[in-house]
Amino acid sequence: MRQMVCNREGTRRKKYLEMENRKKDHKPITRVMCQAKIIFYYDLILQKWQVTKFEETHNHDLIPPKYIQFVPAYRTMTNADKAQADGLHFYGVRTCHIMGFMVA
Repeated sequence: MRQMVCNREGTRRKKYLEMENRKKDHKPITRVMCQAKIIFYYDLILQKWQVTKFEETHNHDLIPPKYIQFVPAYRTMTNADKAQADGLHFYGVRTCHIMGFMVA
């Protein structure tokens, strides 16, 4: 059996919210008890994965369209960008600098 849940599922532990002697400020609360999930299992007889529960409603806003390029599934590079990155790498430019150049 496998279960995939929304990354905003659950809540932060209470002890971390009430800690008085913190050295750092609290991080923003990102977990909002989202119930979106899919549960599935592998049926040995049929030799297929079967969905047992699918809840698609989120109780929070999804990513705004202007940030969609930062989601790993939507990151793409054109062949020209790849060729340029390979050329820069060939001449000894570090990868972090190449990526910074491509983003800017």
